[in-house]
Amino acid sequence: MTALNALLRELEAFGEDNDHSHAQRERRMLNITRDTGELLAVLVQARGVRRLLEIGTANGYSTQWLARATAALGGSVTTVEYAAHKFALAQANFARAGSGASIRALLADAGRVLAEAADGSYDFIFLDSERSQYQAW
Repeated sequence: MTALNALLRELEAFGEDNDHSHAQRERRMLNITRDTGELLAVLVQARGVRRLLEIGTANGYSTQWLARATAALGGSVTTVEYAAHKFALAQANFARAGSGASIRALLADAGRVLAEAADGSYDFIFLDSERSQYQAW
């Protein structure tokens, strides 16, 4: 098993354990499933995505799937997280994975990032955040 695969398994377990022990949404990771990560990677590869924006980083689990797929195409992921504690956790996980070159992490409001992005800035946007905000964004 590669180091990244081991980290992904660790993050899966952490996310599940964390989410079972916290009732408040803002404290939960709400990670995608492994199947969803694999599907996203296939979609990214099939579409030739090189400039990807992810809204909602949490602990960086989905970001790792997306970064691996875009990096294979010479691209990168910009990921946006609003919660400082989740952002710090994700940053530590990106460092552990050695994926810093293919991930640009922003501690920011997603609405502002989207509003300031030029048309065509991204080939693919993965919304994985507060669904009630999607329409306004």
